Amino acid sequence: MFAASRLSRSSATTYAYALQSFARSLGKDPADATEEEIYDTLYRLGQEENYSPRYLYLIRIALRRYFQWARLEKKVQIESKKLAWIPPKPPDEEQINNLVKRCQTAEELALILTLYSTGCRISELLRAKIEDIDWSIPPSFLVMGKGQKPRRIKMLLKINEATNALKAHIGDRKSGPIFLLTRNRAWRMVRRIGKRAGIYLRPHLLRHAHATRMLELTRDVSYVKEDLGHATLQATSVYIHLLPKHETETEKKLLELEGGGKRTNEEGQ
Repeated sequence: MFAASRLSRSSATTYAYALQSFARSLGKDPADATEEEIYDTLYRLGQEENYSPRYLYLIRIALRRYFQWARLEKKVQIESKKLAWIPPKPPDEEQINNLVKRCQTAEELALILTLYSTGCRISELLRAKIEDIDWSIPPSFLVMGKGQKPRRIKMLLKINEATNALKAHIGDRKSGPIFLLTRNRAWRMVRRIGKRAGIYLRPHLLRHAHATRMLELTRDVSYVKEDLGHATLQATSVYIHLLPKHETETEKKLLELEGGGKRTNEEGQ
């Protein structure tokens, strides 16, 4: 398909490889996928499997070309897929409370509350062990972060609710994984709960919700950076745009850190 286009042989090969790689991750022909499935897979590759922004952009270009070709050659009806990267908003406090109400099992409740309370990555949580939990207030447990660096994460939001939910889920078990779930099963579970609550949800959005709420409560970027296990303040700076419009000194410093410099009155209006 790419070879028949006006692309150079090198570009055609690169796009073909990117498309094949994406299709393997998607688990089906992209032409047969919904727009939601396309976005979910792109998001997972970037957030959970650490694909570079440059390679994700290459995949999106390959997908656009493929969809154009499929409509012309395969006569397949494909819904519009612009593939512009617009990050979904994380759930707010009201939506988090609604998610909690929509949980139907102890496992579901523990998963939602633990992800939100700690802000940990789903990959970190699924490797966490019961024997590594410290139940002192605030409860915490050891996880393996990015780069296989161990770090201890704490339950800092909805502490009592999250603690009780986690204890109920664990029951009498003394060791082993906290959650006996594969990543795909955990993703599907979170998505299912989100649909019951009427919102689009995936595990990493609960991490975003945690980060945003922590920044609202503490106004301390350095603290939130350590809480999330970020290597740099730049990684934490994304959450500044999810806060209310009014600025604090912390926000101003963070905006400067992003490269925007000091804001003028005109810019702030």
